[in-house]
Amino acid sequence: MVKDRFIIQNNNSMYNILYLPDSFQIAKIKKGINIEEINISPRYLNEPAIKKLQLGEGKVGITFMSARTCNLKCRYCYAGEGEYGNVDNKPKTLSADGYMQAVNMVLKEYPEGIKSISFFGGEPLINFKEISIFVPEVLKEFDKRRLEYPKISMITNLVLLTDEMAAFLNKYNIMIAISLDGGKDINDLSRIGYTDESVYDLVMKGVERLKKHRVKFVLQATINRNHLKCYITGSAIEWAKSIEATGCSNFLAIPVESDIKDLTVVKDLPILDKFIRELIGYYLKKLVSDEPGIIPTGMVAPIFQIVHKKTVHNCTSGHSLLIDTDGKAYPCQMFCNIDEACIGSVKDGLQGKLVKYYANISRFKGEKCQNCIARNICVVWCKGIQLLSHGDMYEVCQARCVYQKVIMEECIKFLVGLDKKSREYANLYNNYKKLSERLMADGFVI
Repeated sequence: MVKDRFIIQNNNSMYNILYLPDSFQIAKIKKGINIEEINISPRYLNEPAIKKLQLGEGKVGITFMSARTCNLKCRYCYAGEGEYGNVDNKPKTLSADGYMQAVNMVLKEYPEGIKSISFFGGEPLINFKEISIFVPEVLKEFDKRRLEYPKISMITNLVLLTDEMAAFLNKYNIMIAISLDGGKDINDLSRIGYTDESVYDLVMKGVERLKKHRVKFVLQATINRNHLKCYITGSAIEWAKSIEATGCSNFLAIPVESDIKDLTVVKDLPILDKFIRELIGYYLKKLVSDEPGIIPTGMVAPIFQIVHKKTVHNCTSGHSLLIDTDGKAYPCQMFCNIDEACIGSVKDGLQGKLVKYYANISRFKGEKCQNCIARNICVVWCKGIQLLSHGDMYEVCQARCVYQKVIMEECIKFLVGLDKKSREYANLYNNYKKLSERLMADGFVI
């Protein structure tokens, strides 16, 4: 049976909070009440009424494995320091012809178009020459077919960036997501290169080039044990300010999934809980202030999902897809070394049954997700990481669950505590709207 009600302890108040995830309802209740005795009409929601994804329906996103090699050797990298296990039977990089052949195959399968193209690795800037040939060609192809341009992005460590590359990114409005874990003291403990030079310093040189050429960027940070082992009250906010100081438009922070002893956070989940609560509290206060500045949208979005009763759909792995350097297609980059997860190829097209299977694997069918307060708005459930880490796509990652539950609980408590007639309540909507509009104007999807 799916749990239909949750109680959130509200330590500094006379009441606790009752939350019904299937209807997004919130109520204040007196402390000491047994919530199981409250009469609620059950509406168990094993899975929301979400249309099943099919091959050929709608638009699809493509991630390209631009390079199966990397110029860094980050210690927690799920891709084996960016090298994907040094698989000998796959090319190290993707050719310009390979990009276009993949696009033509996908457009044949999805005639409505391609919503996004992302360059991934390894390190995609290793493949910049081919990317610089491909991008103008693909835009001409979309003009020829009278299709809307896809959003184009690149996930990069930025170390190899030159002025020529930055000018190209600006010219073609390519959105950039940079991997950075905080200031130099934190970042360089786990993100390391092949020389003694600070990776943080190298990345920041790239950031200055992006700013020089007016290229907008977001950051992706991995929270690991180094962030937590010296945690004291205020250090999470200090870390957040170091991220904001880079000038990014937005950022995403996710706990590491690693079995490396000095990086894993599994044994420090109570500290992770405190770290994330401090972060979300800091950004919720900024969200209702007169001058909010940078706010990571993923941390505050649950407020608006609850208010608008909006369920977050499942991970789209399998509908959006990865094209590997050898032309084979996979549900996403997490599956690219798993032969049985191959869902087609550039040469032979996509296999409808496999696309449907992977695209519709649902977190709502997992027992742990069914009984989670954040089940309807979770954005950290990842079938690929779960499979790689635990051998089971439904076996959740503990640190990610702590992260999502904390954000959910703090957003609910914050929402309940706001006076709807206050200036802060008005700022809540105005600031989120401005933030969303600014990011969309810069080309980012939130």
